[in-house]
Amino acid sequence: MITNWPSILYPLFEICDAARVSLKLNHEHGHKVHLFGLWSATILNCHAGNLLSHLLRGKPALDAFNNVTYIALVSFIFLLIRFTPGKLVEKFLRIPPIEVTSIMLCEVFRSHKILKGINEGQLAYPGTFWPSILIGSIRGNGSGWMKPIRAIILNDPSSVFKSEWHSPSSGARLAILSAILLTFSNQDPFIFNSLVGLLVSIELRNAYA
Repeated sequence: MITNWPSILYPLFEICDAARVSLKLNHEHGHKVHLFGLWSATILNCHAGNLLSHLLRGKPALDAFNNVTYIALVSFIFLLIRFTPGKLVEKFLRIPPIEVTSIMLCEVFRSHKILKGINEGQLAYPGTFWPSILIGSIRGNGSGWMKPIRAIILNDPSSVFKSEWHSPSSGARLAILSAILLTFSNQDPFIFNSLVGLLVSIELRNAYA
């Protein structure tokens, strides 16, 4: 089942996710932000859903960062993209077949995180639906919900007051829809696979529109 791929193929999906986060932030802010700020924002983005999930379940926030191996992996990818001579790694990752594959893997990973958030919500708040939907949707779009904090780190005043609460992005809406459908369908495999296909198609359209 697709939902098990991230566990079976660890750390392939984590690498793809970290690479896309690093590429995006480096492209948008790399020319105007100090290296430490850019690295901090990258680490925050990669841990955002997990961090918010910890807070919503009453767990210590810093426990979200206790996977030192993952932090080292994200940092290594960040440095490769940032400092490889001639931007060779960045150019390689932007080759269309590589980029398309990366997008597909990242959307499978997003769906996996939504499912994981739903399970965390059901474990922390048994017998009720809305915490599972909330935590699942946040798990699937944590970076969007952390946008104001990231803006402070990146010294980007124009984005400090832009949040999913005021103007939900397509990613936030899709994560909420996915969490609702997966919760009420008892995580039906057909629903999960269909949502993966939907997320992949929308992300590919956004990337190559």
